[in-house]
Amino acid sequence: MLAKLILFIIMLVVIAAFIGFNSGHTSDISIWFSEKGTFTDVPILVSFFVMYVVGVLSVIPFFVGYQYREGRKRKAGDAAKELKNEKTGGKARVLGSKAGRDESETDSGRDAEAE
Repeated sequence: MLAKLILFIIMLVVIAAFIGFNSGHTSDISIWFSEKGTFTDVPILVSFFVMYVVGVLSVIPFFVGYQYREGRKRKAGDAAKELKNEKTGGKARVLGSKAGRDESETDSGRDAEAE
């Protein structure tokens, strides 16, 4: 846990240094081919922040789609398990033993018979 805290503090120092060194730098951003689609004297930090937000927003549809697919897979897996239980009549082999054994046939019952 201490390593995560130290790493987080180092990352904050790097980000603060980046902001300090680039606070006075500006650039022109062209969105369209004509003069009307050009922003002049935009601070570099603002353009980086906008790029970061656009990147985060572009990942959201993929994340939601992944969650939707995982939910469908889980439901399909549960349905397959229920179908398998219906076919076997609820009896399934568990760890090499037959389901439906009486309590007298358990391992402790066999140990008592062996003594």
